[in-house]
Amino acid sequence: MSCRSVLLMSVIVVGVSSIGCAGGSGARWSPTSPSVDGNASSSEGASRPTQPNPVPPPATGTCVADQAQWAIGRPASAPLLERARVDATASIARFIRPNDAITMEFSPGRLNVYLDEHEVVRSVVCG
Repeated sequence: MSCRSVLLMSVIVVGVSSIGCAGGSGARWSPTSPSVDGNASSSEGASRPTQPNPVPPPATGTCVADQAQWAIGRPASAPLLERARVDATASIARFIRPNDAITMEFSPGRLNVYLDEHEVVRSVVCG
């Protein structure tokens, strides 16, 4: 098999895999969705624990980094990032680690949490 054939097969496999990940019908399962036979799934005796609803992003889309400065010096974690996002009234937040490739466009509603090599917050800025 030539290199070109191997490359083409790789592209096809990745493409087909990503189609499966994108979802198709748009339908979502919920604990009260009817099952295939028309009965509610809760009638089968299985119940799923409910997940707490995440805090929605603020409507303004602005960010005030001063309100999340408390995070500096603390170890990185998903709860810390979410709490800092909410406190800064940002619509989105991200960790930025040393040597990460990041997009450089300015986004006024985004909170950037910079980490050091030990996964500790070193700065918090909007943009």
